[in-house]
Amino acid sequence: MKRIIDAHLHLPWEDAYNTIELKYNRLKKELKANNIEYGILIADSHLETNIGNNSDILELVKRDSKLFMIYGYSPLERQEEQIEEIKAYAKKKYIKGIKLYPGHENFSMNDLSLDKIFKLAIEYNIPIVIHTEWNNDNWPQYSHPLFIKEIAEKYKDIKIVCSHMWTANALFAYSIIKNYKNIYIDISAFRMGVASEGKYNFPKLEEAIDILNILTEEIPDRIIFGSDYGSLSIFDHIELIEKSKIDKNTKNKLYFENANRLYELHL
Repeated sequence: MKRIIDAHLHLPWEDAYNTIELKYNRLKKELKANNIEYGILIADSHLETNIGNNSDILELVKRDSKLFMIYGYSPLERQEEQIEEIKAYAKKKYIKGIKLYPGHENFSMNDLSLDKIFKLAIEYNIPIVIHTEWNNDNWPQYSHPLFIKEIAEKYKDIKIVCSHMWTANALFAYSIIKNYKNIYIDISAFRMGVASEGKYNFPKLEEAIDILNILTEEIPDRIIFGSDYGSLSIFDHIELIEKSKIDKNTKNKLYFENANRLYELHL
């Protein structure tokens, strides 16, 4: 049986799961149904949230050895408080990365105030995970691949994970960042679901497969499996990989080995 790490998980947001415990139980059920051995659970950057803030997620990963945490950071509020919290969490090895939400929050990746968080990530040797999206012309101002390229050039030792790979302009974005070995891609949101595929420029399954085939052939050590569950389907993302032309060795890298190495999970 193949080993899978889902490196991009959230707690479900639906009102039906109105407590952290109900959300956690629903997540665990979904992981089991899809044979996900380990998961990386990403906290929201807001204190008031229906997908779990940093304190909520920390309590879950402390009691579940199959889950790891990524800290949700906002540069728009409580900067010093968050930085001190990240230091405390990182020293105790509670977190495996720091997530930024440009676009969900009103800041861009060329904001100079982010330098302090980049330096912190380097100090503690944890990746920066960035929400990227490009389903219309309003989004690139937040996380344009040129901004990510500039960060990778300025900070040679930083490790950057581009979540969602600028769906649905993945190949154009890839052409800008592909030569930077400190930039990784997680494939979360490559499958937006049947209702969205082909709309808002999101790729259909066949297009997503073609994109994945190119990426895994050219940078097989820098592609990571993630689903964006809480919003999207784990099954759909596994189906995407299984319908591709990816060989067994590269599938193992995509499903497990790359995330294990990048996030230093030691599994």
